[in-house]
Amino acid sequence: MNPYVFKSDVPHEKRLQVVYLGLKEKLPPKKISSYVNYAVSTIRTYLHKFKELLSEAIEFFKPNVEIISKVKDIPNADKCYCFKFYGCDDEILFTKIGTTVRATNKRLKEEIKSYTKAGFTIAKVVIESIIDCGSIPSEGAESFTRAIFIQKYPNTFKKNDRFMGVDIPVEIFNKTVETYFKTAGALN
Repeated sequence: MNPYVFKSDVPHEKRLQVVYLGLKEKLPPKKISSYVNYAVSTIRTYLHKFKELLSEAIEFFKPNVEIISKVKDIPNADKCYCFKFYGCDDEILFTKIGTTVRATNKRLKEEIKSYTKAGFTIAKVVIESIIDCGSIPSEGAESFTRAIFIQKYPNTFKKNDRFMGVDIPVEIFNKTVETYFKTAGALN
């Protein structure tokens, strides 16, 4: 469950939400108030009075995101990737194009946390493609593919790298990155 969008009338569950957002996520009481619709003074009281509920709150709001990897990670490489994020009804939320030099799963977990905080309820992420960029900085492949997909899906682009509601075929992503490398090679 997403503590940033969770709505419950069950008092114990709302206490768990307050404790999670305040003690785990370190949000100030005023910000927590916008999620749970409690007065700031009530939130301060709950944070003190129910702090022993933190472990239960962490378990209650533990992300339950299925991660499916269609490809193997490439360790110690500067790489460009394509992830697809899905909601609870298996609907595509967005396709994300990105880069990393770290383990891809580590990067993905950071993104899941970030998007959860932004209010997305993510049920599944598919790692569609990981491409080793070798000695060429991966940002070039990312920028090229992003530019192509912005032209193809102009009204779906969300800065800096997501295409909202679009299921970009992995074959098109891979071919676009391949075109980038061919184009760069042709300029030499």
